[in-house]
This record gives sequence, C-alpha cells and structure tokens, in this order.
Amino acid sequence: MTTTPFIGLTMPVFNAFGFFSEENAVKFALDQMEQFISGLHANLSRDTQVLMPHFGLDKETQGVYLARALETGNDLYISWHLKPNTMRMAVNQTDRALLTKAFKAIQKNHSAWMSALGELPDTWELRLQQMEHNPETGESTNYKDLFNDKVANLTPVLSTELVERMIYLNGEDKWLTTIQLTNKVSSDFVSAMGAKVTTQFAEQLDDMLPLLRLLAGGVKSSGRKLAKGKKRTVARKKGSATSASAMADKRTEEFTFNALLKPLHIRKGFINMTPTHWPFFQINSRTTVREITLRYDNNVDKDSTVWRLVPDDRARIVLSDKAQHWLEDNFVANDEVQVHATKLNQDIEIEIALVQSE
Repeated sequence: MTTTPFIGLTMPVFNAFGFFSEENAVKFALDQMEQFISGLHANLSRDTQVLMPHFGLDKETQGVYLARALETGNDLYISWHLKPNTMRMAVNQTDRALLTKAFKAIQKNHSAWMSALGELPDTWELRLQQMEHNPETGESTNYKDLFNDKVANLTPVLSTELVERMIYLNGEDKWLTTIQLTNKVSSDFVSAMGAKVTTQFAEQLDDMLPLLRLLAGGVKSSGRKLAKGKKRTVARKKGSATSASAMADKRTEEFTFNALLKPLHIRKGFINMTPTHWPFFQINSRTTVREITLRYDNNVDKDSTVWRLVPDDRARIVLSDKAQHWLEDNFVANDEVQVHATKLNQDIEIEIALVQSE
C-alpha cells in the first residue's frame, strides 16, 4: 500500500513518460495513476460501478483501466495512457460475441446511440475497424477502417449502414469488426484539476453511462426508484431557461437554468451550470467561491455556495448537507432541477431557488 498522497495527475506524472525518464520518476507516476483509477472508481455512481466493477494498473502498457471482466479484452474496458503532452482515454470492445450483442443493441436503439454520441465533446473520435481473423490461431490483423473520424462526422444514415455491415461481417469467421472511442486531453488541462481529477472523470463516465451500456451489449438500467416512504415535492411548471446571449449581458439581474442531474450530482450534492453562468456570481477576477441564500421546498439555507471550477470556469452549486438530502429524497438520475438565481441588495446578495420541474 502506497504512503504517497494523491496530488493529481500533475506535470511530473505526464513528463515521466517521455524519452528520458528516470526509474524513480516512472515509479512515482505509476503510483499516482494507480491512485487516480482507484479514486475514480470510488467516485462513480453505483450503476457505473456495477457496469465496470474491475480497475487497476497495467504495468506492461503503463496505463490504468476500468473493465467489465477480470481479463480486460474479454469485455468492454476503458483505458488511460499518458504522454508528456496528452492523456489518451479509450473505450474498447473487442470480443466477438459481445460485439455482436452491442451491434444489435445499437441497431435496435439507434436513436439512443446517436443521442449518446452527440453528448460527447467534439474532441472524441470513433474507429470502426474491420479485422482479418484466423479462426485456427485466434489472431486478428487490421484489414481496413470502416470509419475513423470525429464522432461529430458520423451521420445517422452512415451509422445505420455501418452497423448493418458490422453485424454481417461479424457473422463470418474470417472477419472481426471492433469498436473504439478515443479522446485526447492536454496534460495542462488535466494537471490543473489537481486531486479533483478523479471526480471530474467519474462525472464524465457517469454521463456516458447510456453509451457504455449499449457497447456492453445493451445492458439495462438498474431502474432504481426513490426509497420507500420518500415523497417528491410538488412539481411546478418549468419556466423558460435564460439564453446564453442574455447571460452575456453584464446587466442581467436574474436567470433561470434547467440542470440535468446525474447520479454523481445527487450522491455528492452539487448542481452544475455552465461557464456562461459564472460571471453572474463573480465579484472580481480572483473570485472562486460565492456565498448564496438557497431556497427549496419552503426551506431557507445559508450554508450552500457557488464555486468556480477550474479550468473552464463552470459554475457549480455546492449544496449543504441538508440541501443534499432534499435533493437525494426528491430526484433520481436524469431528472431536471430548475435553478432560478436573483441578485438582491445591489448585487451584494444572491438568492437561488431550486424547483422540481414537471
């Protein structure tokens, strides 16, 4: 068990995987990476942990992984590898039987597939690879790429054609078609997250859960409901969200935003807004936290705050323990909560009202 504290995937961790790294530097970097994947798994929602129960350090490739199976190649797995300038994250499915299940799940739920891909940042790339397979040796070699481009360039029509083709090819012993999604993030961006990198990536994976379920062969949601005896507050009609252009106006005295809640948000007690919303709370360029008055379900709370997240300046409401329990009791994953923020007393005080939307 390591005694070195986890400080994040800092620049020394990235630089350890350069051409002239020293043994002690690599050892420290691998230790930090192992703590990163352990912390990431611990911060995942329960549903994502169930889907990807295994995690660890791969010393051979000097990377870390989450996986559905003990042997990563036997099912869906996600890997992270570092270079001095980048972190590469890859979602892989290479098992023939499970690929066939995945293709059929995608074919059956094609709109959900396209929607899940559309939720990914535009830096993500998709590779659909046709492999030439030798049934006698079990070896596969690259034949050609059916698609290898930005996810945003995959149209619904092309996707439908490719899925049909992959199902057909995977039915032939001499072919194997695989799926890989990759994203590269700059080392500066990741390093700036500090020790919070585990929660940031856990949140990202929780957001990707519908996509991961499809790639795992159409695994169903656990369908978790509110605990017995818990009642939702009365829903109110959802108001219109304030546009980004209106938020850009520095004279804005109030705004309304409909926030989508993910499992991690409910469990940890926070509500994400956007970088567009942070200037509303900012006092000056050094502001990182703003005190607020929070109102919800006839409660007035003075212990919640709004934080500025590094590095994209996203605004986040960090709830008090009491407010977090209210959120947990009244919302489930993929519910929306409406945030209505108002400036009071010549901008000295900010009041936020949380409303359960219809």
